[in-house]
Amino acid sequence: MEIPECKLLSSENKERCIKELSDLKPLRKPNDPKSYAAVLVPLIQLDQGQTGLLFTKRNATLRRHAREVCYPGGKVDDQEEFIDTAKRETFEEIGIAKDSIDIWGAMPALSDHTGIPRSYMHLLYRTTVKGLDFHTS
Repeated sequence: MEIPECKLLSSENKERCIKELSDLKPLRKPNDPKSYAAVLVPLIQLDQGQTGLLFTKRNATLRRHAREVCYPGGKVDDQEEFIDTAKRETFEEIGIAKDSIDIWGAMPALSDHTGIPRSYMHLLYRTTVKGLDFHTS
């Protein structure tokens, strides 16, 4: 189903996404993990009206996953919900305020070959993102 760009962030499309995401089943059932991670898949609308996905590039000095292009996210702290982790990490990494993030839904936890969940994906809707340094290609 192809959706015109002008309707990607519409309330009708949001409702459709929420329904479809709620119907998803996990690919593999996760074991009891030692650590969980949460990431946000930011769907944004730029000032010029274009819709896109927002990625970040990890710092070259990091021990793990240096220079990788990724979505904002990280490890779930004790007693923290996945959505709270995704919002916190998004704010820490790229400065988008937690209260400006509208979660459309969540995908089931994705685990690696050992059964440990590595990420729990969330979606974000943001009408306009200003003040960030965008590099488009």
